[in-house]
Amino acid sequence: MLIRLPHLITKTGRKSSSIYERLANGLLPAPVKSGRSSLWVEAEIDAVLATEAAGASDDEIRSLVQELVAARPLRAREAREAALGSVASQHAA
Repeated sequence: MLIRLPHLITKTGRKSSSIYERLANGLLPAPVKSGRSSLWVEAEIDAVLATEAAGASDDEIRSLVQELVAARPLRAREAREAALGSVASQHAA
């Protein structure tokens, strides 16, 4: 699911200035752009928050963020294929 900044602020308990600082430092995944909107992948945010809660260092969090962002194309393709498979199975029934 994609979330907007107000939800991200609530979820993280951080102010928007802190969120953008963490983005600039590679400690949060960059948002996905949709037109003029910035949307964050909630599962990515959840993974970062869980890693922070586990006591990971900033370097470990940066590494996780890089992995999450790098995996976006694969996750998008899997989601498209799953949706197409769902549509195909509905037509077959």
